[in-house]
Amino acid sequence: MIISGILEPCYDVGGDAFDYAVNGDIAHLALFDAVGHGSGGGMRAVMLASLALAAYRNARRGGFDLVETYHQSTPRCVTTTGAA
Repeated sequence: MIISGILEPCYDVGGDAFDYAVNGDIAHLALFDAVGHGSGGGMRAVMLASLALAAYRNARRGGFDLVETYHQSTPRCVTTTGAA
């Protein structure tokens, strides 16, 4: 199995990220796009993407399915950043 990914570099701070993991014969892939550009909004987007990525990884390692992952991750992101 070959997995490739690339993010196009930008000149403003944004909140795009991706993550993948291969466990046995299952490949997990996640894409994150926390919209925000410029110094104020961009840094908030970066923090939101980082938090979402950490919550996703925690859920994946916990063996949660897609719906459980959503329900575990969303409240953490909203509580921490105020974003919905």
